[in-house]
Amino acid sequence: MSFASLTNNRLFHITFLAYTALMVFLGRHGSMGISNYDEAFYAQKAKELLLTGSMWTVNYHGQATFENPPLPLWTMALAFKFFGVTEYAVALPSALLGAASVILTYRFAEILFNDRWTAFLSGIILVLPGFFVDYARRGMVDTHLVFFVASALYCFACAGRDPRWYLLFGLF
Repeated sequence: MSFASLTNNRLFHITFLAYTALMVFLGRHGSMGISNYDEAFYAQKAKELLLTGSMWTVNYHGQATFENPPLPLWTMALAFKFFGVTEYAVALPSALLGAASVILTYRFAEILFNDRWTAFLSGIILVLPGFFVDYARRGMVDTHLVFFVASALYCFACAGRDPRWYLLFGLF
């Protein structure tokens, strides 16, 4: 396989984007600790979800709170269950959904522009330093929102060719 055919290959693009995104988004863990107030705030809520075993009532220092959607906290509590209460487990769900958002951006741009290089550059833009990288490296709710909005937009774009995609669009 020649270099030119490799660099125009969809599988190569997706693999490169996923690997690069995971390396960038998971790269800082274990060295800096939780340095952001919001990240510590969500981590405490997820820790209390895990300790109380009540997945429906989110607590913060023993008091019920209702200002955040529970799904990001559930994913963080699940990471705590498997990896322990560590800074790595705090940011793991955001990093994984951030990498999935990069791949979704690639596929969405490929559908919109019908050009793999435009799609590849669209994915690379998310991996370059900026706001998206900052939020994907922290245990916050923003990356979850980006993933679900990107998923809904992708499903809506696919529904033009196959109406069954509207079901997934509604789910996201």
